[in-house]
Amino acid sequence: MDRDGSIPMDTFKILVPAHEGAFDNWKQFARALLDHTNPYTTRRYADEPALAWLSMINEGNFGNFFRDLRTFPEWTRAWNRWLAKRYADRAALAAAWARS
Repeated sequence: MDRDGSIPMDTFKILVPAHEGAFDNWKQFARALLDHTNPYTTRRYADEPALAWLSMINEGNFGNFFRDLRTFPEWTRAWNRWLAKRYADRAALAAAWARS
């Protein structure tokens, strides 16, 4: 599904792992942020020793949105692609999930 970019922040958080455009937007933001040079140290933010880690999507934990994931066709397609890569056919899928 194409989206014009005018989406609520929580929708963006949900789409980043499953929608190529949202992921590309996130990568562009992350690259711009980490490539920025600190004017006081003259190092890129990515090279700052004081920077231990970043949460690039604040409160983007899927547990926060678990109920909503099924309402996004992008997530359904991503899930089906994952299943198709992991299991040779429906019989293998059924056998694997019957054991769980």
